[in-house]
Amino acid sequence: MPKPETVFANEFIKSFPELSITKIFNLSAHGTPDLLAFHKVNKYFMMIELKVTNKNIRPRLSPHQVSFFVRHNDSKSFLLIKHSLASRCLPSINLFQAAQVQQLATTKEKLEPLKIGYPAIREYFNSIK
Repeated sequence: MPKPETVFANEFIKSFPELSITKIFNLSAHGTPDLLAFHKVNKYFMMIELKVTNKNIRPRLSPHQVSFFVRHNDSKSFLLIKHSLASRCLPSINLFQAAQVQQLATTKEKLEPLKIGYPAIREYFNSIK
């Protein structure tokens, strides 16, 4: 049985045909995001870390992952979280930008995502130049 993040990665890749996506399997540079994506139309690269939670809670981020986003605070790097709610509702997909990750990892306060759901995320990715 595939891991939840593998299933999520495959779902994300199928949902965004405008992106050319490479999965990153890196054992030497800890904290490197899961995906390298190239927007075929707008011609830019971005890095995406995928996380899945079984409940509507914050995912665990390693210190290396937080460090990556702090170091690349101004880049096109994102954290994409899939909350698989226990109530069998449709899962919630939340996009956070690099600048939000440290706060997300260190505070208990509710942090509003940059975008929620694939349609809003697609619109946002398509607006980046």
